[in-house]
Amino acid sequence: MATNFFFNNQNFTSEQRLLNDLTVEMIKIHGVDVIYLPRTTPNIDKLFLEDPTSEFLDSIHIEMYIKDYNGWRGEGDMMSKFGITMADQITFCLSRTRFQEDIGSPYDMVRPREGDLIYFSIPNAIFE
Repeated sequence: MATNFFFNNQNFTSEQRLLNDLTVEMIKIHGVDVIYLPRTTPNIDKLFLEDPTSEFLDSIHIEMYIKDYNGWRGEGDMMSKFGITMADQITFCLSRTRFQEDIGSPYDMVRPREGDLIYFSIPNAIFE
């Protein structure tokens, strides 16, 4: 039985590091600079498990790659009986190692959390 090289690639850490470094370099070249705002929750409500008084005390500059975007053309924002509905969406990609270096280790985070904000300066918008 012939051995297939492509199915036995778990032991090649140098090649995995090379691919990771190339991914980080590609995001630095083709990505955009954004500001990541981690959310801090000083008073968590024990009933609803949320904090109505969230704080954003720090800002971290990091590069992210824009995967796709929706909502900056067409209908735009709509007014309904429940308030203003904004349908602008954007999908950012970032490297796990860059996130761990800049944001993860100082704030004890493994991945971005829900409720954190990203400020994108080109449309002058904040995304959650």
